[in-house]
Formats: sequence, structure tokens, C-alpha cells
Amino acid sequence: MKKLIFLAILLLAICLNGLAQTDIDANRINNFKSFCSYLKKTDSLKLDTAIILKKYVDLNPANRNLEASKAKQRIDFFMRLCKGLKKGTADLELDKYDAMPTSQYQFKNPQDLKLFEGLIDNKNQVYVYFLKEKPEAPLGFLLFAANSNKVISWILLNESGTLYFFTFN
Repeated sequence: MKKLIFLAILLLAICLNGLAQTDIDANRINNFKSFCSYLKKTDSLKLDTAIILKKYVDLNPANRNLEASKAKQRIDFFMRLCKGLKKGTADLELDKYDAMPTSQYQFKNPQDLKLFEGLIDNKNQVYVYFLKEKPEAPLGFLLFAANSNKVISWILLNESGTLYFFTFN
């Protein structure tokens, strides 16, 4: 869990200085910056689930019909993650991080970009974040919804060379 929180905290670090190449990129990065700002300024006991789901995060990008109890479990788990993210951001220097779509990122090894080809239909939905002083060393990845520019996941898992995002879907 500590590793998950640490990775999520690093993800939040991109919120102040996104590198936007297109209007879509700018919308995604600005939306994520707003999410980070909301988490930072709001007391963890006052985080509003409705605001987060309406503006910033898509927990059901496939628009599946969910049983009410299953949807509630998904939302409760996600809100616990948000509270963990909030706790770990106080001492981070967020302006030292940046982000961009994986399709525009210059990987050290061009073969690394091929890992994303089978992951999703449009690799422009996946963003890489990194320290500005070490742009050649990605720290993590974000997955955005294609139609809403909301974040879907910030946890990329590698299982024996197969990449997939941890989502709430």
C-alpha cells in the first residue's frame, strides 16, 4: 500500500507544470491540475465524492450498468485512495515534475513505446510523467478517458512483460 501511495504521490507532482502539445493535451493536463489543486486545498474529511466524479475521475469509462452495492464499493475504495494521495502531497515540490503523451515522449529505447501499442486503442490517452531535470527517466503513467478527458488510472502494472492499467472498471 505504501508503494501505491508513493506512486500516486509522484503522479500528483505533474499537476502544476503539464506540457500541453494540443488542446486535448491542455484540457487533460489542466483537468488533472484542477484535481490535484482540489485535493491539496480540501480537508480530507470534506472531499466531495460527487465533485471528484463529476469533474476529475471516470470510474466507469465503459459505461457499464453496475449494481448499486458494487458501485458503492468501487467509490468507497477510490475515496480511500484519494485520502491517501492527499496525505502524501504536503512536502512535495510539485513544480519539479512534468508530463506529456507517450506518443510525444522520447523514450531512451524506441522499443519502449511499442509496449503501449496493444494496451489501448489510442496511445495518446496515456501520459508519462517525469522529473524535469531527468526527463529521460519516466516515473509513471496516467490513463485518460477518450471522451471526457478525465483520469481513469494512474497505476500501470507490468505482469511478465504485459502492461495493463489498474482501473475501477
